Amino acid sequence: MKFLLITAVTFLMIGVMACKPKTETITVQTEAGVFACPMKCEGDKTYPAAGKCPVCGMDLKPVSAEAASKEFEMRIVSTPETIEAGKPVKLAFTPGVKGDKATQVPLDEVHEHKIHVIVVSKDLGWYDHIHPEYQADGTYTIEENFPAGGEYIIFSDYNPSGGGNKVSRSTWTVNGPPKKAEVFASQKLSDLADGYTVVLKPEAGKFLTNNMNHMGVEVTEKGKPVTNFETVMGAKGHLVIISGDGQRYLHVHPDEVDGKLDLHTQFEQPGMYRAFFQFQTNGKLHTSYFTLDVKEGKEGELETPEGHHTHEEGGHEHKDGDHKH
Repeated sequence: MKFLLITAVTFLMIGVMACKPKTETITVQTEAGVFACPMKCEGDKTYPAAGKCPVCGMDLKPVSAEAASKEFEMRIVSTPETIEAGKPVKLAFTPGVKGDKATQVPLDEVHEHKIHVIVVSKDLGWYDHIHPEYQADGTYTIEENFPAGGEYIIFSDYNPSGGGNKVSRSTWTVNGPPKKAEVFASQKLSDLADGYTVVLKPEAGKFLTNNMNHMGVEVTEKGKPVTNFETVMGAKGHLVIISGDGQRYLHVHPDEVDGKLDLHTQFEQPGMYRAFFQFQTNGKLHTSYFTLDVKEGKEGELETPEGHHTHEEGGHEHKDGDHKH
């Protein structure tokens, strides 16, 4: 069975007001002259020769000495500077090297795009997955429309060429009437998306830290199983998981076997998580929303289902404080 792609990444704690965005980045340095999974499925683990990632099956990529020694950052500028709810705003993303604004940073394409941008409201009740397009001036731009006033979090997921996967996190303030904050205090594993009923089914019946959590995704329409999943962004589906405090981020891609979708991932901390699953049928992208209640577990408490391999290392979380202006 193929393995799933899990992006468990370094976290950037940034505070950004809409009028004066600022970027700070912490990167995981990988040993130079070796190979690593471009999505860092096994964190900092490296290999002495080319091959396949044992977790996601992607080709291992060489990590250059030059790229590995750099600290990357994602600079984001909005036009207009002050963002108003319900009005379009252009967001310009510029990958760069910290302390060196003159050098342009080339990006590798991963899952059909150079940058995957996840935008969520602070309460995690609103979600968007967008892909800025490259421009001649070296920026990647896209138009976004924030539905209500309040705070939003932007995760920028990208791969500097030869440098491995990076994720930056920034917070933005949007002017305008706020919506009532949603509270997600209990687990919710079923959702209705465009007429499809989508259910997450943890094989152990629960989610635990310190274990590989396997789950199936069951999609039905009018009670009948849906199997005509189309490839979107290089996969049959995308599951983004964000911790309730908005600090931890996971990007998981399913394996498809006989029309069924299967995922697995690890959680570093217990608590409530929001999960957003996207899949495509008949040329249309659908998004479903879930809430996961992750409990503290002991290593090996969940047995690995037959046909799966354990994930040797979990994702990293690097904190440097969340600065806000």
